[in-house]
Amino acid sequence: GDHQQADYPKRGRDYEDARADKRDLRASGDPELSDDVTEDMLDPAVRTHLKTLARDNAEVVARHLVMAGALLDVDPATAHEHALAAQRHAARVGVVREALAMTAYRTGNYNLALREIHAFRRLTGTHAHEVIEADCERGMGRPERALEIIAGVDRERLTDLFRVELTLVESGARSDLGEHEAGLILIEDELTRHYSPDLAARLTSVKADRLAELGRDEEAASARERAEALDPEIYNGSRAAEGDEVDEDLTIVEDEA
Repeated sequence: GDHQQADYPKRGRDYEDARADKRDLRASGDPELSDDVTEDMLDPAVRTHLKTLARDNAEVVARHLVMAGALLDVDPATAHEHALAAQRHAARVGVVREALAMTAYRTGNYNLALREIHAFRRLTGTHAHEVIEADCERGMGRPERALEIIAGVDRERLTDLFRVELTLVESGARSDLGEHEAGLILIEDELTRHYSPDLAARLTSVKADRLAELGRDEEAASARERAEALDPEIYNGSRAAEGDEVDEDLTIVEDEA
């Protein structure tokens, strides 16, 4: 009633506003959502996780998650704003925290990314994103911690992409510690496996980095040529080599356990 509004003018006014217009669920700071972004654009597997939310709220969260996913590669900063908005509306939903982790990672906010990966794990019990977790530890100058995380990963259950990503981060962490030779051996071992040309190119490109660190410049140059032959796009900025972000999208990883 009125006395409550006097005691808590802000809360009272917000409550009135929310009641006056149920459609306007924007929290302060939420980025705009255009009308052509609809909740049914969200992956059904992810939408299932929003069932615990009130109907209108679930719709807003879904639309922000659609935007976060769509913008992750082209405009990570805005993707991050949408993920933050989703989190303001649904902090207890694992996939929301996962989206926030991915966008924080892509904007170089490793501290937040780590916190959100841990929150996602607590809320869902799913052990995913160890590769990104390890890369965040590297980004924060803790290569030993990155190697500890990697040591706990069962490589055999990884897809080719994640296996390669893991090796790139592991090699990078060795390099951070000045163990360039060990970093090189990791890459060479992985190159004995059969990978698609784009993944082989990324490994070969990082092999070149390790060779250069060891002063083996001619070998490094020929490794770069080989990487470019495998994937002509690799050095023109359209595809990340090691040292850039791990290439992980927003799809939720269902735990096999």
